[in-house]
Amino acid sequence: MFSAPFLAIGLLVTAPAGILEPAIPGLGARAISEASQSNVETLRNQALEEGQSRKTDDAIRDYQRVLEQLPDWKEGWWNLGMLEYSSTKFRDAQVAFQRVVALAPRVGNVWALLGLCEYETGDYDKALQHLEQARALGIQDDEEIARVSSYHLGLLYIRSGQFERATTVLPAGFSNGTISPEVKLAWGLAALRVPLLPKDLDPSREALVEEVGAAGAVRDVERMAALVKLNPDAPNLQLAFDETIAARDSDKRPQEEAQPTERVLEFYANADAKKASAGPGGQDVWTRALSAYAAGDYSAAEVDLKRWLAANPSIGTAWAMLGLCEYSQRDYDNALVHLDRSARLGMHASPESIDQARYTYGVLLVRSGRFDEADSVLATARHPTGALSLKVELALGLSLLRRAELPESIKQGSNPGDADLIGSAGRIAVLLQHSQYDAAFPLFKALLERYPKAPFLHYAYGTALLAVSEFDQAAGQMQVERAISPESELPCVRLASIALRQHDTAHAMEWAAHALELNHDSVESHYLLGRALLEAGETTAAVQHLEIAAKLSPASPEIHFNLARAYAKANMPEKAQRERETFTQLNQSQPQSAPAVDPK
Repeated sequence: MFSAPFLAIGLLVTAPAGILEPAIPGLGARAISEASQSNVETLRNQALEEGQSRKTDDAIRDYQRVLEQLPDWKEGWWNLGMLEYSSTKFRDAQVAFQRVVALAPRVGNVWALLGLCEYETGDYDKALQHLEQARALGIQDDEEIARVSSYHLGLLYIRSGQFERATTVLPAGFSNGTISPEVKLAWGLAALRVPLLPKDLDPSREALVEEVGAAGAVRDVERMAALVKLNPDAPNLQLAFDETIAARDSDKRPQEEAQPTERVLEFYANADAKKASAGPGGQDVWTRALSAYAAGDYSAAEVDLKRWLAANPSIGTAWAMLGLCEYSQRDYDNALVHLDRSARLGMHASPESIDQARYTYGVLLVRSGRFDEADSVLATARHPTGALSLKVELALGLSLLRRAELPESIKQGSNPGDADLIGSAGRIAVLLQHSQYDAAFPLFKALLERYPKAPFLHYAYGTALLAVSEFDQAAGQMQVERAISPESELPCVRLASIALRQHDTAHAMEWAAHALELNHDSVESHYLLGRALLEAGETTAAVQHLEIAAKLSPASPEIHFNLARAYAKANMPEKAQRERETFTQLNQSQPQSAPAVDPK
């Protein structure tokens, strides 16, 4: 497997040219607030020099000190993350790269580094999502990051049972036409339909899997035939042989079915992986549940799944099946609870089954008003030519318009324009997920001409404009949304965020306060008001609002980061240190359900 030092050869001490431009924000009084400009600039230059001189620990310490004063310094967070990554401090590096993607969300290189950190810390679902994002955006001017991230994306596709996708990205891991042992092993896992990471493979099977990968990657039919003859009982080896012939000859003849996952894991997995996938006892109950589910008898399947999960509570696939059974019976609240649990544990199944579970989960997140989470989940279920593509777009349209409904309600509704509005919104949402703003903006304008008073359509357009720093246009859209949705605090929150980014603290405070009048429990409103007060030098009031935000959303790293800054300015060093520690701990394993706040 590629190691961190392998990636860190030629460690970047400054960001690649043009990737994070402008690399360093203005060092005027607005950017540094009360800190001395000369002291901060001196410390910044010292950190750069230490990084270039390989004084890694000193550089990390000084970057952290500078970033307390310059939290929007993109290049600083990048350099800090690279230094921590090269020191195998993956959880710390993850924190730094999370800051960079918040500040530069259209840079594929940073998403790749974030995904690699998450892979190393075992947060595989997020790693898959973020490495896919990196691939969609593209990785600029760094073949090493592109190669290593493609390899790890391939491993994560294998783990999730998306074997064909794995073989489309693994060739990027070939170096000058040479296939490394790591890539051969990964290719073998994909060819043999083994949903395991290399660390979970039985060591006694490693040589066979690597040989299969070496033969399959170059379509060596003779070598594969010899392996089949020597290992007649190896599950899916005949299938790998047939597909090698088909790939060489472009033969589309029908192939044999893959062996059941249970038999594959029994043969290829190590002891720990077998235990994790099967769990103790109850195999007859599990088999009966699968049969009932396949037959569409969801009520019977639900009964057996609950019995089986009582003895095997750590199997994400079973929780997903239970959630799907409950969804089919319109038990939506319990379905969401159980799909939530499946998402935390992970799921191993066919690509089609995984996509269906993710789609259903995303739909239920929309229904519950968890729109940001829904967008992330639905993005992983949509493939341009997939069977679920149009259904996913419809769900994304509901999410973009912040309509807490199921897609089925559109067909049942009496408004004939709903399908057009939501379908068009869904197509825009897909473009936004891939940062294709130039294509999305004309569609936004055309849709607004047809539906100028559609709730939250102006809000969605303004949010997209904000992502590309079109602050004045974004503010105009938020003002229109205020008139359409006067009871919602969201446009006021965005106006406060825009004002804060433009260092207009007076208007930031005004808009955040108005948002709090509409929703006193708005986490983001308290957070933004605290940020604005802090920038204005009203430290005591800033501490009060940031403390409220921290109580309302204790799992938000951003809040604790800025509360630490506020405590430091209020001369409360012990509390400041405690908040810094909390910030670091939260970023080691940030829950998906943690409410998001605008880092700006």
